[in-house]
Amino acid sequence: MTTVPRPRGVQWVRGSLLSGLSEPTIEGLLSVARRHLAEPDERILGEGEPGDHVEVILRGYCKVSLTTPEGYHALLAIRGAGDLVGEMAGLRGQGRSATVTASGAVELAAVPHETFQVFLRGHADAAEQVSRMVGDRLVWANRRRIDGGAYPAEVRLSRLLCDLIEVCGQAVVAGVRLDVPLSQDELAGLIGAAVPTVHKALSLLRQQGIVQTGYRRIVVTDVDALARWGGAG
Repeated sequence: MTTVPRPRGVQWVRGSLLSGLSEPTIEGLLSVARRHLAEPDERILGEGEPGDHVEVILRGYCKVSLTTPEGYHALLAIRGAGDLVGEMAGLRGQGRSATVTASGAVELAAVPHETFQVFLRGHADAAEQVSRMVGDRLVWANRRRIDGGAYPAEVRLSRLLCDLIEVCGQAVVAGVRLDVPLSQDELAGLIGAAVPTVHKALSLLRQQGIVQTGYRRIVVTDVDALARWGGAG
């Protein structure tokens, strides 16, 4: 089998599919994939489309979103390098339940669903990691629902930002910058709050010296304080 190089200088997101696989298993997966590039804001997977393949993010970030029949558009998650997207449609045997869009330039590896299933049957470590990843995402989604009824917006936002640091945080002089541009509308969708509520929560965190914000930009200046606000110590 020809060795397939991983992108240089890329670290897999903790808990992602590729983060739990050995290099030989990663090479095996990439050898049956079609590597391709997505332009900023390009739609990679579309809600309602057939789930005929999965995508592995090799470099960059993607936004997972959903639009209700009433036209409400909500951001559901951010995925980064090493993450798998599009797997649920194949597992459920139905159309895709969400849209995946490139946030900036993204490098991906597309694997036909049947090929991916054959690969998992031949690689127990990959099958186990997919199960673990799906379980982690279910726990994350359940926590978001519980948080919505249990905590005020500033606590929910703090917990969300702590999670996003794990996915797209980049160390800078001022602290940790989120490398994915996020609007207040998108933050509202992620924590299940109204936009004015998110605006007030961000203002409070700014007043406490925990975050700095600009247009679609967030820098966490005090990660420990953010974790305390989110109840993580």
